[in-house]
Amino acid sequence: MNTVELALKTMRVFLVDGSRLLNEGLSERLVELPGLEVVGEADNLADAVREIRLQTPDVVMLDVSLLGKSGLDLVNAVTREETAPFVMVLAGNVSGFEAGPDILLYKASSVASAVAILENLLRHFQASEES
Repeated sequence: MNTVELALKTMRVFLVDGSRLLNEGLSERLVELPGLEVVGEADNLADAVREIRLQTPDVVMLDVSLLGKSGLDLVNAVTREETAPFVMVLAGNVSGFEAGPDILLYKASSVASAVAILENLLRHFQASEES
């Protein structure tokens, strides 16, 4: 009898934040999630857009409050692509986000809240791969 192993696709996440400490802390939490891979990090608009286009992540997690106006520009740039990733924005307020991000999470929320959202997204992502 043959045993078939189900290989679930890995959800690829790209982090964008002006604070390397937050990126590193979040990366450390995310590597604990099986099926999720942090494929890159950037702390400015130019690097983020270039790397997101190269890495083609499934999810982009962006702290717009530290990048300011350029964070809005990044959301607009990556959501217009044909292979647009799911965009999760951490922000102090919601002004300027009439369209763009798939999830808007208040910055005051904990990293644990962001990780919980990614876990749920990962379950949905893997379930869609099975069907």
